[in-house]
Amino acid sequence: MVFARLILIVLSTAANATARDPLLESSRWRFFENPKEIASLYTNDIVQEISGGVWLTTDRGLAFHDGTQFVKKEVPGISASARFHNLLYSADGTLWVGTSEGLAKYIAHQWHYPVRPGNITALAESADGAIWVGASPGDDDEFVQDKRKAVPRPRTTVSVYKRRSWRDFSSADGTLPSLPVRVLFGDKDGSVWAIFGDNNGHSEIYVYSGVKWKNVGRDIGLPSVEYLSLAQTRDGAIWFGTAGHGVLRWRSGSLERFAGDRFASSFTAASLLPMPDGSLWAVGSPAGTLLEFRDGTWVGHSVRQVGVTGRLVSKIVYALDDAFWFVIPGRGVARFDRRGGPWWSYDARDGLPESARVSCFARTGDGIQWVGTTHGLLLFDGKRFSDNGVPAELRGKPVSALLPFPDGRLWVAIASTVPPPAVWERNLRGDACQWRRMPRFLPSGARSTIHAFLRCRNGDVWAGVSGDVNARGVFRLRNGSWERLSGSHGAGTDDVLALAEDTAGGIWAGTRDGLSRFDGFRWSTFDAQNGIRFEHLSALCAARDGSVWVGGNSPNAGLSRYAGGRWTHFTSDSGLASDDVWSIVEDEYRTIWVGTARGVSRYFRGQWLTFRKESGLAEDHVSASTLLGDGSLLFGHFDGAASRYHATSSDPPRSFIEPLPEFVAHPGFLTVRWAGSDRFGRTPAKDLLYSWRLDAGEPSPFSPATAHTFEELPAGEHVFTVRTLDQEGNDDGTGVSAMFSVEPPFWRTPWFVVPTVVAAVGIGFATAVAYQRNRRWKRAQAQLLSELQRELQVAQKLQNALLPSSDPAVPGFEITGICRPASRVGGDYFAYVWHDENRPKFGVVVADVTGHAMQAAIPAVLFSGMVTAAARQTTQPAELLELLNTTFWGRAARNTFICCTVALFDGERGVLQVANAGGLDPLHRSGDRVTAISVEGERLPLGVAENTRFQQFEKKLAVGDIIVLVSDGVVEARSPVGEMFGFGRIEEAVRLGSTAFEVRDSIVTEVTAHMREHEQDDDITIIAVRVTD
Repeated sequence: MVFARLILIVLSTAANATARDPLLESSRWRFFENPKEIASLYTNDIVQEISGGVWLTTDRGLAFHDGTQFVKKEVPGISASARFHNLLYSADGTLWVGTSEGLAKYIAHQWHYPVRPGNITALAESADGAIWVGASPGDDDEFVQDKRKAVPRPRTTVSVYKRRSWRDFSSADGTLPSLPVRVLFGDKDGSVWAIFGDNNGHSEIYVYSGVKWKNVGRDIGLPSVEYLSLAQTRDGAIWFGTAGHGVLRWRSGSLERFAGDRFASSFTAASLLPMPDGSLWAVGSPAGTLLEFRDGTWVGHSVRQVGVTGRLVSKIVYALDDAFWFVIPGRGVARFDRRGGPWWSYDARDGLPESARVSCFARTGDGIQWVGTTHGLLLFDGKRFSDNGVPAELRGKPVSALLPFPDGRLWVAIASTVPPPAVWERNLRGDACQWRRMPRFLPSGARSTIHAFLRCRNGDVWAGVSGDVNARGVFRLRNGSWERLSGSHGAGTDDVLALAEDTAGGIWAGTRDGLSRFDGFRWSTFDAQNGIRFEHLSALCAARDGSVWVGGNSPNAGLSRYAGGRWTHFTSDSGLASDDVWSIVEDEYRTIWVGTARGVSRYFRGQWLTFRKESGLAEDHVSASTLLGDGSLLFGHFDGAASRYHATSSDPPRSFIEPLPEFVAHPGFLTVRWAGSDRFGRTPAKDLLYSWRLDAGEPSPFSPATAHTFEELPAGEHVFTVRTLDQEGNDDGTGVSAMFSVEPPFWRTPWFVVPTVVAAVGIGFATAVAYQRNRRWKRAQAQLLSELQRELQVAQKLQNALLPSSDPAVPGFEITGICRPASRVGGDYFAYVWHDENRPKFGVVVADVTGHAMQAAIPAVLFSGMVTAAARQTTQPAELLELLNTTFWGRAARNTFICCTVALFDGERGVLQVANAGGLDPLHRSGDRVTAISVEGERLPLGVAENTRFQQFEKKLAVGDIIVLVSDGVVEARSPVGEMFGFGRIEEAVRLGSTAFEVRDSIVTEVTAHMREHEQDDDITIIAVRVTD
């Protein structure tokens, strides 16, 4: 076929242009059913709090999703017949819930109800932090019962909660229209917008700008249609969602109707969502349709085929972890992961024949990926499967084996019903591609199937064949002729199902009856006596480390690894997805992947991590696998499906330890239980693995175990740490730790020792007792000193692990930091956040935990994890402190506080933003002038008060400016006569250097000279940053 290859390239390029919409990838969607106690056709609202939890309301109640499932939540004081309407999670961390019986709020794990009476139908927060509440008449009554008396309800009321007081606007006094409140919305300028409307399609839009409410619809020319939603995008435009008349935009004093757009002109926009990147999403009706407005163009997405169906999608919410939540009446809620998981599934929509089984893969030297199926030969271009360029003789024919060559040739074995099986060859002649049927090498009339081809490093070609006795076994092509290696050669005449070549050049053959290896001269057979535990060996993989992996797809077969002359066996009891193994492949990182009848298992860190359909696989039963040119893995299934794995970044899982007793009685018998959670992640809880460690001991291997019992523990304080590992190989770093103490045995307690000594003195053995007591005291003193040294070593390792190993390289800044603990370990901690080597922007967190040694080191470990988690959720210093305070308040021990300063260096804007929670003011050097950067407002340390609101100060920076942050250990460093170093000496030291490194070193030098031989009393931390351009 002349020019066939050129045609193939053109058709493959065309296929690339028809890639599926990411919203149609079912592996990115997860659907959640409401708890049966609140199940309803009317799912009303959904909101995500800053810690990641999700709240949901329906006509029958309220539910909370902790990352695993929705659980019904009771609000004290609200009747069982109440309807739950709206949700608002305000900036101060309060959850507001609007119901048919009034307004409730949830703060600090406590409910407050009723905050406001009435049938609450709308909630919003304005730019100044005020809470706006809309109350409308109920469906059946005009009064609300507040347990004491019936209070008449006005027609419509909008109330605002600001500075701890309420103000009402009512339709009764003519301020508002006599229509129910549908929507409240606060814009960036501080104004509040409201949609008032009835069930007859009549709507009015009002705006409040601080003086009075004004009907704005007439002023800006809004048409007389029914309005359902409001939003404001990053460019300041106000968007209006209508019922059946599309989406309208008001920007720069003009109204745009998108009348000619086929998507936005007649759409029912029940909910509008502005995105941080400036785009806008709209959901509503027709059911299963989503609209996206980006770069001036509307794009429609039809997602009915992935299960987004129903009357309409009534609400869309953007989650903190870059996902969408959709409220779907009649179905519950759905979540779409915008980042995409590591799995991509393929089916008939992508060109795979329905009901076909993928049998084999091959990639030829010209870069084409070939796929053999029971319905013919296909090509895979990375997005779609097709038979473009495949000759008609191979279309629809079952392919049993493929053999690629570096020069672009391809052998295709056809499992023909007419014996013997046919082998076709693809050849390249310049730009031309030719196909020919190769001469048969099996006996005429033989009913056989070629299951495997193998091209060795020395150029020999091998074939594994099953079938008739006279035409099965191992065949070798050498010097142009085929040779059958039969029983006389030691290979046996078994049906051969798989072939592989190990790093030493040995040829392995898997058969229905066992395993054989050819070393170039003779065959060796492995069976039950040699360690092989199964038959029907259909999967072989010779790994690059010299090991050989063998799998069988017979019942209870499992997987075996041969390395160093020894066999290691794995079954489902070892963590393998199934004992029925169909394929084995090694990835570019030398990790082994095993395809089974119940999912894919990955051998990672000595443990099996399993993926199934619920993790993103198209199907559980895997029939073949291969490594693609881009490093991703492709798995074939039965029933016309395939799955592709490409490693992606994802959030690590979280670990939890059940509360431990503060004291454990001798001899230290204790059972510790733990769990993990991959919040809305891709790893089910049952597939998470855990590793635990006691004190500074070696961590245990990762395993599914969630408890461990200690039968005897030494007296003293102990730290138990757990880490969680998900399917993608992510763990939660330092994990989570819990402390407990083991009490000494009773004979070492004062209440036993003292009476014993007194009795001994009474009977005349005072001298002997004194001698023994002295010896015991010395031993106890030595033991206590040894335990203290071990504790300090553990604490020192913990603290050192928290500190940055190197300073970040950020364009436009010169950065250096140092921490010198007192008495080997203390409570100082600093970290760099929000840094990107490609952007002139980063942050610094400096903290000081109360206490020393282990008392400070353990809270510092916990605080380090909190900083990492909080920095993913916000890039504002004040918000970061508030989030850290909320988190630390619930976990901190009594009288444990943290002084913390957060500084954000924004080179793009040329500014520094600072927030302070009890820390020292940063110093700003401009030329020779050194000033302190002081932040007004609350400056309480973290953990002192639960609901502290922190202020943020912004300062312009110029090239050459130097910012210095120090801990109180620098200021309070004392000389031999007790004189503190003080702020004045710090300012003088800052003036001595011209670079960040010189400033840091000058402070260290001056402090050291001031203390001389005096011992360092507190940790010394110094961070210096110079603006370079």
